[in-house]
Amino acid sequence: MKKKKIQKERKITKKEEKNKKIKKKIIIVIYKKKKYKLIAKSKKSILKIILENNINIPFSCKNGSCKSCIAKCLSGKVKEDKNGYMKKKSEYILTCISYVKKNNTIIKIE
Repeated sequence: MKKKKIQKERKITKKEEKNKKIKKKIIIVIYKKKKYKLIAKSKKSILKIILENNINIPFSCKNGSCKSCIAKCLSGKVKEDKNGYMKKKSEYILTCISYVKKNNTIIKIE
């Protein structure tokens, strides 16, 4: 008689739980009259996503103080870090400290 293997339920680790929460969103970046369709993970800044896709936009400090990575959010939703330097109701964002919150967000690098 064949023995049946019984699978034990295992607990989900904190890392696996965290990875489930990371949602991928589409971001469209307009830079130098070209459109780039990129996949954004919720835990990465917009600047990091752009640089990982080999798009060389202007930036310097990576913490929001120099404002060289400024962009305009044309549609969608973006969240800036707590220590953001831009006005809350402004359509302008700093890509180094901003994160995509809504799918199909469109930003233009000026």
